[in-house]
Amino acid sequence: MAATTYDQAPAPEYICKLPRYQALQQLRKYLKGEQYDGRPDFFTGIKAGSNEEVPLRERKPCVIYPMPRGCVEQVVKFTFGEKRFPTIGVEKVEADDAIAGLTISEDESEFLEGFVSSLIENAQLRPGMRRTMRQGLAIGATLAIVKLKSGAFTIELANAEDVHPSFKGGDPNAELTRITWAYTFSKVVEGADGKPESKRYWYRQDIDANAFYEFAQVEDQLNVKPIWTIEKTTVHNLGFVPARWIRNASNEGETGIDGFSLYGEFLDEFDALNFALSQRHRGINTLGTPQPYETGVAEDDGPGAKGRTSIGYSPSDPENKSPHGGAATTPARKGGPNQIWSYEGKDVKVGLVETTGKAFEAATSHVNDIRSRLLESMGVVLVSVSEVMGKTQAGQMSAKFLELAYEPLLALVDEMRCSWWTGALKPLLELLMQWTIKIDGKGLLIPGAEKAAKLLGKFYVETTDGTIWYPPKMTPNWGEYFSAGSEEIALAVTAAAAARDGRLIPEKDAQKAILPLYGREDVNEAIEEIEEDRELAAERANEEAAGQAEALASVAHSIGGDGGPTKPKPARGAKPKPPTQG
Repeated sequence: MAATTYDQAPAPEYICKLPRYQALQQLRKYLKGEQYDGRPDFFTGIKAGSNEEVPLRERKPCVIYPMPRGCVEQVVKFTFGEKRFPTIGVEKVEADDAIAGLTISEDESEFLEGFVSSLIENAQLRPGMRRTMRQGLAIGATLAIVKLKSGAFTIELANAEDVHPSFKGGDPNAELTRITWAYTFSKVVEGADGKPESKRYWYRQDIDANAFYEFAQVEDQLNVKPIWTIEKTTVHNLGFVPARWIRNASNEGETGIDGFSLYGEFLDEFDALNFALSQRHRGINTLGTPQPYETGVAEDDGPGAKGRTSIGYSPSDPENKSPHGGAATTPARKGGPNQIWSYEGKDVKVGLVETTGKAFEAATSHVNDIRSRLLESMGVVLVSVSEVMGKTQAGQMSAKFLELAYEPLLALVDEMRCSWWTGALKPLLELLMQWTIKIDGKGLLIPGAEKAAKLLGKFYVETTDGTIWYPPKMTPNWGEYFSAGSEEIALAVTAAAAARDGRLIPEKDAQKAILPLYGREDVNEAIEEIEEDRELAAERANEEAAGQAEALASVAHSIGGDGGPTKPKPARGAKPKPPTQG
């Protein structure tokens, strides 16, 4: 097939034949633990449909450690976890700093911050970003399609390998101009004999700046080219593609259509880990339990009832086939408390062979070595609470200690926060804002949507490439990785107060050290609020003091005009006494 550029999409039926499709599918299989599907059983090694026994490395491991998924989940939790999801600030812009006169007052800034917060709730972006990042971290890229249904925005994800995006000028860093999304799926239909049967069908949807185009489903037949017919057209007339192509960038500076997979460079190491775990498991099954032996047993001596080995059982498999193998035809001797092995020969000896366990210790050391090297290479920290507590004393696992323990992971997540803000969350929020402008905020179940549409609608700038929408500057305020406990906060407050009272640090330094522990990201703003509270408290104190002084003066005036003792008035009808002489 002739080479294509990204602004010239191939026929959808050929998307799955591109080398890119195969590479991304392999990454997805490792995420789902399906990379060994179709291989012979690990214990028997017998290939399906034949009696050929394949070498160990060609078998399906009986233990498949889901490390790729675990590592992806860990990074996602530390980036967009519920308590770590950022709050979005909208900066006010003074006239001197404005571009093309686009100023934002303080009141407008506060209003837009509230509107952005409502957008996040309306579109369910918190769980949506976690789903999006799982795909992007594992595969390297994903497509987020935005739709408006019943007054609420929804985000639909498409697998990157099933999508052929077209960009303006063929540049993956430019805006999308069209999307072709196609894949095959199984569908149960009525067969020729009237019985249900499963067939493969094509699904296809195209999206451009004007509408969504859904095509009629076509059966996937060998060597038969599908005939595509548009079944449904949903016009949106937004003037832009309501979707974002999201790539997981890294410090390697990925610039291709697909980004950087968190674990894509370590697939061989995952294989080594899974085979090491399976070998250890097989060894424990075979040699981990004491092995009985017997000598001097005559051919006709019957030591116990005959049986067969178990075929295994797996509750997750509808056919009840254990992933740990088993051969139903292998002869065996029944065992159990009611199965007594008895011998008639006089020279019979029965013993028990037990292993020292050294081989299992070596295997465990090998497994731990591969695991630690994998985590170190990816920069991911996976530890259990018991493992962390084992390295510290009870009651001393502070936020600072956890930051040190998770330092490699936090360094990775710092990069991811920057990458996924500029390359995913911010573009999606801007798309939602633009959509709000296009519909004038009408029909959108968000308070103040129409007011926000008018305010955001003025952010258009004329450039050499035409009119563009220049969105307000948004800043993410990320949550803390670990929250300090009450004891830790109390100790920090005591230490800061002691340093301030001892004139070792200024009061503002003490405040800056303590305020983040109470969830204040903008320390300077918090200090200003503290000063304002102090001024208000001083004013109230002055007002109370003035009121008390006025009350005392009023009482004194009522007792005597000049503040002295009041002369007693004569009783009604009594004659006043004459003044005393001498």
